[in-house]
Amino acid sequence: GNRLYVDAKVDGWFRAELCDPFGVPIAGFTKGKSSVISGNRVDHELIWEGMSTQHYTYNAVSLRLEYEHAELYNIHWR
Repeated sequence: GNRLYVDAKVDGWFRAELCDPFGVPIAGFTKGKSSVISGNRVDHELIWEGMSTQHYTYNAVSLRLEYEHAELYNIHWR
């Protein structure tokens, strides 16, 4: 898959930042550009304004998560 999803119950808010393996944010994939997720779903898609995660599907990346009143169950590419 080339899209990044999370299974989460979010009563507050949830956003993410895509980083290189050393934790440095990748340009365009910062928390400020991340869509804010809320609700209880198994397939919340992580989206950044005008960016595609397709290029990073097979690369080593890390994900920095920021949330309030949320439970994260799974992160997956699809």
